[in-house]
Amino acid sequence: TDKILWSVFPVDSSTVYCVGTAGTVLRLNRTTTSVTEDSDSRTLPSTPSATTVSGDGYVSLALFRGEETVDVYSLDGAWVMGTSVQERLPMSGFAPGVYILRAGNRSMKVVKN
Repeated sequence: TDKILWSVFPVDSSTVYCVGTAGTVLRLNRTTTSVTEDSDSRTLPSTPSATTVSGDGYVSLALFRGEETVDVYSLDGAWVMGTSVQERLPMSGFAPGVYILRAGNRSMKVVKN
């Protein structure tokens, strides 16, 4: 990739994810020594391009209008929190990384710098 990679997330003994600028998500499979852009929908939901949030910024929840709550997941699929759908979600309490927001059949990827 020509993107800068800044975080590595081991999932198990054979799979590692690398994330970086512009919503880049790479998956390394140690058993085949291959690196691929992630497209495994069982691991990460299909999402539009990532929204990047810096520092104490906010992410718009306009995509989720009509839903009651939004769930936030870490890159490895662990549930982080649930929140009611409002105009925006403050990201100040989140560590830098990649998060997946999901509600109903909609999802979005957020990169927190």
